[in-house]
Amino acid sequence: MEKRVEPARAPLFLPALSLGLGCWAGGFFSLPLVPLGGAAVAGLLLWACLRRACALLALCLFCAAAGGLFLRLPQLHPDPRDLAALPQAKFDNPTWEGRIVSVPEFYPGRGRNAGGGQARFIVAAERWRTAGEWSSCQGRFQAEIKGTDSDWRAGQHVRLAGPLALPPLPDAPGRFNAREFLAHRGVGYRVVVAGRDAERLDAGGGMLAAFGRGAAALRAWGVEKLSKGLEGDPLAAQVLAGIVLGQRHLVPAETLFSFRDTGAYHLFSANGGDVALLMAAALAALRLCGLIRWRWGWLAAPVLLFYALVAGSQPSVMRGLTAATVVLAAWLVGRPIPALHLWSLTLLAVLALAPQAALDLGFQFSFLVVLSMILLTPRLARAFSRPGALDPFIPLRLATPAQKARHQANRFASRLLAACTAAWIGAFGLELAYFHQICLTTVPANFVGVPLTGLIFTVGLLTLAGAVWTPWAVLLNNANWLFVKLLMGVVLLLSHIPHSSVYVAPGYYAAGPDPEITLATAGRGTMILLRHGGKAWLVNPGNAYAFFHEVDPVRKYLGVNRLAGFGATEWSAAEAGAAPLLPGLLPCGPAFAPPPGRLSHAGPWAAAWMDSQAAPQAWRAGDRIDLGGGLAVEVLSPDAEATAARLAADRALVLRFDYRGARFLYAGHVGFGIEERVARATPDLGSAVLAQGKHPSEANLTPEWLERIAPVNVVLLGAARTPEDLRSAVWNLEESGALRITLRADGRVDVVPWR
Repeated sequence: MEKRVEPARAPLFLPALSLGLGCWAGGFFSLPLVPLGGAAVAGLLLWACLRRACALLALCLFCAAAGGLFLRLPQLHPDPRDLAALPQAKFDNPTWEGRIVSVPEFYPGRGRNAGGGQARFIVAAERWRTAGEWSSCQGRFQAEIKGTDSDWRAGQHVRLAGPLALPPLPDAPGRFNAREFLAHRGVGYRVVVAGRDAERLDAGGGMLAAFGRGAAALRAWGVEKLSKGLEGDPLAAQVLAGIVLGQRHLVPAETLFSFRDTGAYHLFSANGGDVALLMAAALAALRLCGLIRWRWGWLAAPVLLFYALVAGSQPSVMRGLTAATVVLAAWLVGRPIPALHLWSLTLLAVLALAPQAALDLGFQFSFLVVLSMILLTPRLARAFSRPGALDPFIPLRLATPAQKARHQANRFASRLLAACTAAWIGAFGLELAYFHQICLTTVPANFVGVPLTGLIFTVGLLTLAGAVWTPWAVLLNNANWLFVKLLMGVVLLLSHIPHSSVYVAPGYYAAGPDPEITLATAGRGTMILLRHGGKAWLVNPGNAYAFFHEVDPVRKYLGVNRLAGFGATEWSAAEAGAAPLLPGLLPCGPAFAPPPGRLSHAGPWAAAWMDSQAAPQAWRAGDRIDLGGGLAVEVLSPDAEATAARLAADRALVLRFDYRGARFLYAGHVGFGIEERVARATPDLGSAVLAQGKHPSEANLTPEWLERIAPVNVVLLGAARTPEDLRSAVWNLEESGALRITLRADGRVDVVPWR
């Protein structure tokens, strides 16, 4: 019978929690300074006058107000040299000098841009000028350099010639908000320049810069060594590098999709768990040398710091490094530190260095999940261990070997299950608020994935430790291959369980009784997401990159968990390159597309789609598809003549969505020739909304075509120009962002921009 241990006291817990909540509230709600200052003074005075519980409440009030004040004061009264306080000339074409303070990211060029890639990093500005002399400045901006090489290193002194600009806002619901993401990291601007306008002034000085360059070289070396012996299975090598070194950008988007839908996406980020495993390995090595951790544990600190740099100094691993530093410092002075006290000290340390971190989603996930595990795991473990526990009247020392083994297995399984359940409870609110996701497979996925990932990480470290001898690396990588395949198999199995991950649309975007069409850009194409009667249809999923980064976030944000049908309006990679992937990612109904014609011009994805079990049905002019509830789709093109056309835009579908007289016409990028044929074949062409883009070689959106349709709203796709003498309301999809088009039962059609 296990003895219950009373939780250790953590006097810093409530003050630290109050400080965190104050920092978050001060940034999220933009609280004014006067009330915050008054609350801080009142809390400090009450804390000095009161005693016991009342004094603690007063201290928490002071910490919360001080946190909000600490965050808001620099925003409302910036330094005159700060980037936000500089004159408007900063938006013209000035020159900037500063140092790179982040690990640069490099994306190689492809196709016609194969000769140069794109580099991205954070610069701490030091001085700037327009046409006169240099002036000092301070602040951080994100630099994006196009058409450059990969020889950018942390610590380098650089000169960039280009205007400041605000990071872009998302142009559709659910998409990545770069402005908010960078603001939470103290970055308010970005500079986009060509390679010829970027200059390296030195190679980067200082010990830390040299350490960073060495870490970058070692990271590339580690990725190479972790792929030894796995040349025949590059996916396994990519997953291995993602787990051991946190390089998840190497992992294909389809694999990340499955891990995200099962709540196991965190396994690909270097985090506090990896730091804890590395620290345990370092302490084991010290024990083998006869050194005790209380006195010599600090020797592990350089190892942990070096791993953090090799992993790219990701925020999650830096938070784990902070916690490990607190533990090692406590051991050095001979003071054991309870888990809740460690959580509080780490929170205080992180917020003291960067109070704006309280607004960061990764920060919130890390601390809330760990707090939930600290508070709930012991209680849940006791509850989970009861069914398989030994008879409480049998002392463990008198149990048989089989009973002892069963006791240890039950203890391990119950603690692991309790930790996974506690983490799921801690993350549930944030997942629902930020991602609108309810994941029901998180606990089983992590119950299997966490121990497997720990094993993969440990074997990966052993691989790197002896990688100078290639046979050693090949041997351990092949052993790790089995663990990686087992992990991927479990995750893929769980991700295909129906309703394992459910997305819920926020109230404003919940589907109403009338059909709703979300129209948005998707790479070089245009996506259409139609919702009506509890069903959804996706038209034009885009290419693979556009689907995973632009189309799928919109689908999830709008709470679409399965597709009643999907398809494409033309046989081009920009509109339908990801179509073959959809049936393997989520439940889908039948597919559709225009008649294929010659697939050799479309690309290998087209042949893969036609040869798959989800091969699309061919829609032609004259077809009418009833979608239920009074909603139908009429196919106005292509006819037999258009099917034989050379350009994909001329063979594309022209679709008209009709709901009890409310009509939306999607004409893609057809030219005036197709416009004339559609106009001749369709006596009643009137539609309230027309969406059409520029044809590759012909004129379109002719006055005759617009007169026949008589649209109230015209949505221009891509680089289409506004027709002259147009009386309709005009929306440029690239400028307005996503549009929400609602077909009303009374014949009206509402067009509302998302932002």
